[in-house]
Amino acid sequence: TVDTELETALAAARYDRALLRIDKLLKIGKNSPGQYDSLVQLRARCLFELEDYPACEKVLQSLLDSISVNGPQKAAFLAQLARLRSWQQAHTLAAETIHRALELDDSPQILQVAVAIALRARDHAAAIPHLQALLKKSPRDARAQYHLGLVRLRQGKYELAIPGLRRGLEVEQLKADAAFELAVALRKSGAPRQALALLIRTLEDDPSRERACYQASRCLLE
Repeated sequence: TVDTELETALAAARYDRALLRIDKLLKIGKNSPGQYDSLVQLRARCLFELEDYPACEKVLQSLLDSISVNGPQKAAFLAQLARLRSWQQAHTLAAETIHRALELDDSPQILQVAVAIALRARDHAAAIPHLQALLKKSPRDARAQYHLGLVRLRQGKYELAIPGLRRGLEVEQLKADAAFELAVALRKSGAPRQALALLIRTLEDDPSRERACYQASRCLLE
């Protein structure tokens, strides 16, 4: 975007102000086709951030209807629509939508959305082929390996889960959750002392984590 007011609002995460500015710019109508498409896409983003999911879905659907050629751009919009439907708990529809996106583009970005959708629906079996495809493209992807470990943990494959869960400790945004899930896997695979040490470090960072307190008490009893 070349509009200073819009850029400032987006940079400050003031999506309400950004949306008002976008609507004004669209109403003025002095935009090239490329600028118009960019504004409409930003409008969808703002509506999503403001949690107006029905309105966001309408915008995304209109963008999809405007694209006649199948390809990466259409796949990206389908992935956004799938993610939106997942957030609205429409898990079956979200899965169908991301499947359409993957038929057009099985890039890591689309696969990551597919994994997130499957995990949000707690459909761990559905997540596995997406994770395998993602790791085939990026074997050292710590986030993907963590999610595969998480799926194995949920399936009761505790020892198999441990290597992947350890990789999650390398990703700053996942570190706290990964430490907890790894402790659970360690405890359930017969290593309560290792699990307890990990849980103690977790509780030192955040003493209010009730689930970590519970798991620590279980370790002390074993």
